[in-house]
Amino acid sequence: MLINTEQRAFRLEIPMLLSFHKCNEVLKYVASTVPKDRFSSEINYKAKDNNGPHWFGYRCSIKELNSNLSLYIHFGFIFLPKTKVGLMVELDRNNNLQVYEQIWDQIEDSSFYKVNKEESDYLKLFIPDDHLSQVMEEHSAVTQAELVQKYFISCCDALLRAGRKGNK
Repeated sequence: MLINTEQRAFRLEIPMLLSFHKCNEVLKYVASTVPKDRFSSEINYKAKDNNGPHWFGYRCSIKELNSNLSLYIHFGFIFLPKTKVGLMVELDRNNNLQVYEQIWDQIEDSSFYKVNKEESDYLKLFIPDDHLSQVMEEHSAVTQAELVQKYFISCCDALLRAGRKGNK
């Protein structure tokens, strides 16, 4: 049963649904086509929390090529009004227990992402608003994918680097 605050009717617009479908294709492409010389990235299509009431994206395993360091991340859009809304790469504590605190302590802001530590169990790397605006203003899905992939790779590299620093 829907709670009272969720009983507002939905409204669908076909052009927006088509755009949403294209967004899904871009996210899937970005997460599954990382250059193999960086790290490996594998989407977990069976994850029950790929999409949720306030989340749209993919669960991914990323693994550093020169070590055993592996992380389980969310990659996509969060739209929970009580938190920051936007495109993010998220590292959650429960699925990354052995390295979470180390990464939390070592991660730093970048021009490609902004670190968000508002929730102690979720380390979120958000694409800056001006970068997201640039992505949304593009008319080519190929160019959008290139921009989003730079962001995704930068986030994953930073998370893996922070995890490696903590293991020294």
